[in-house]
Amino acid sequence: MSASSQILNLDSYGNPIGNEEVIINAYLNNNNQPLNWSSDNGVKIYSLSNQEINQSEYVDNKTVKIKLSDFGSNRSTKISVETLSAENNPVDRDEMSFFIVQAGSNSITAFVSNETHSLREYLDSEGSLKISSDFSGTDISVLDGSEYLDAYTISDYQQLTDKAGSYYVEVNLGHTDNRFTMGAQTIDSNKTKVSFANIQINSHNWVNGYTQFDIIGKKKNGENFQVSKFQTFSVASRGIDGLDGASASSLRLVANTQSFISTRYGGLDPDSEISIYAFLQNNPQNIKWQASNGVKIYDSFGVEIDQSSYVDNNSIRVKAGDFGNYINTTVSATTFGTQEYPTLIDQVGLTILREGSNAISIILSNESHNLIEYLSSDGIVISEVLSGTAVTVYDGSVSLAPYTQADYEALADQSGSYYITATSSNPEYFTP
Repeated sequence: MSASSQILNLDSYGNPIGNEEVIINAYLNNNNQPLNWSSDNGVKIYSLSNQEINQSEYVDNKTVKIKLSDFGSNRSTKISVETLSAENNPVDRDEMSFFIVQAGSNSITAFVSNETHSLREYLDSEGSLKISSDFSGTDISVLDGSEYLDAYTISDYQQLTDKAGSYYVEVNLGHTDNRFTMGAQTIDSNKTKVSFANIQINSHNWVNGYTQFDIIGKKKNGENFQVSKFQTFSVASRGIDGLDGASASSLRLVANTQSFISTRYGGLDPDSEISIYAFLQNNPQNIKWQASNGVKIYDSFGVEIDQSSYVDNNSIRVKAGDFGNYINTTVSATTFGTQEYPTLIDQVGLTILREGSNAISIILSNESHNLIEYLSSDGIVISEVLSGTAVTVYDGSVSLAPYTQADYEALADQSGSYYITATSSNPEYFTP
């Protein structure tokens, strides 16, 4: 997928600036099947002739558009496109997120141009199945309100005397078996985006994987920020001897942030929200959303979700005003299990941080993870895909600086710093 833009702009009064429509294109290689277009929160999708596209049907439209006027109270939407499964044409799927940004705000919006990518298998000249990395590259841009922040490599960022309005990207691969490595990183001449070339395939015997991008920097006002974004990959298996290859399913929860910030006097906007997205691959089942400590969960339209039911919502919201006397909650997502689709579970923790306090808060981006099995040429194998996590430590509302143990012990002044040691409960079965 590609788009004319991933952002729609509003001025400080909420009036549109510039284009009020986004054109989205689906590029198909060696696949002539019709497409199913859908949004995750009810945003309408149109043909170029302004005919609304039925999101429950497969159509021949390879170019569509969305309109700012259809976002309603939503500040973002995720558009998905999927091909119809057919003989010799496995299902191809791609997703892209679109955001509304408003001038005058200082909220951080980070977006990945190629969030979900379907890798295709092909037969090489020797008749062996190989995985193609074509079109697997991605771009990352970061906005502070409606203004782009300047992108740097890690080394160039660390040499800046004034880091306000700047950021860098750390790459963490979601595997340890060298199945792929990231493509080369470049910064465009205007410093508005970080680009990664196509991944390099090192092994041709896997079905899915992911890359975690940790985006670290300072807002224009000098405030530190860190957000994590993901690019996920699945292999659209080519059938062998008339049989489709196996596709493992996975679930990963990602929040746009994992903390609310209150003043030292406890001031906190009760309507401030955190959005949580469920990234499902190869699993069409509904999700049961639940939050601990009685915290309510809402859909994209602000309607409360029944936490005892399975619903067709891949994104939800949590409001600060529903925490009551609690300072944290754990939000979990559980898929409906069937014989064909096993139950998947993932969790994410949310915390209220108070300015001026010296309480230590530790946040893990992936507290609980359901490992899946898949069938490979070596038999049934357990996949560690999407099992990685990011750890952030706060002193009050200020994030502390992470170091390796060796670098931490070499520090002359260790205040405001920390390191982590990881221990497996069953080292004979897995290691961190």
